[in-house]
Amino acid sequence: MRVFKTSSSICHIRLDMRLFKLLGPTQGSCLRDRLVISGQNINAFIPKICGENTGQHMYVDVDTVTGPIELNINTVGEGLTRSWEILVTQIPCSSPQRPPANCLQYYTGAQGTFSSFNYLHGGPSQYLNNLNYAVCLRKEAGFCSIVYNNKVNGINQDFEIVNFRIGPTGLATSVVPVGEAGVGLIQCPDDYLIMAGTRLCGDRLNDGSTNPQPTNSAPVTDSTNGPFTVQFITNTESVGQGFRLQYQQYPC
Repeated sequence: MRVFKTSSSICHIRLDMRLFKLLGPTQGSCLRDRLVISGQNINAFIPKICGENTGQHMYVDVDTVTGPIELNINTVGEGLTRSWEILVTQIPCSSPQRPPANCLQYYTGAQGTFSSFNYLHGGPSQYLNNLNYAVCLRKEAGFCSIVYNNKVNGINQDFEIVNFRIGPTGLATSVVPVGEAGVGLIQCPDDYLIMAGTRLCGDRLNDGSTNPQPTNSAPVTDSTNGPFTVQFITNTESVGQGFRLQYQQYPC
């Protein structure tokens, strides 16, 4: 599908996956099915996605291009009833709903949830390889901080962002002990979230600021200037289940 800008004043195109179910990735790579987006700003990274992404969205930066933007869905073989319904919205540069530049996802409101692509709580979840994107959250008027945790509506959500090192015998072992949170460059060298300037990974969400026990999940607070930003980076190798996080902003 080709999307032509309705005018030169369009800065972003928002894609809402009202329904999106393709074959999932193989070891983090979308080998058989995938959605590929092209034609956006030259520096605007849009990952190829596959699997279960109903409810997800993306912002495509188009302020420096004339278009069209192309959406290509490729499917290979049998094994699943694919389905997709994508709402396309063009956002003018003057719109109050315009996101900051280079934000693949953008959330407004004092509270809500977001997750990695192809995330299924309690199911065969698997995030994707070669990611490097930002989730941006608007700092609402009168609010100064935001708290993230992986307990959504009182239910702990699966959290797994993996990093492995290869030993001299060729055996891969986890950098972070099983069942623990990873923090910083040493424990999270390849796959990680950046929250409040800190790399986080492992099997628990916990930056150690409020709970020093790495086997426990604990809230992570960001009090930086808005917009609040969570960056997700992965390499080309091992993948885990991913994450689903709840956020709550707090007044000044």
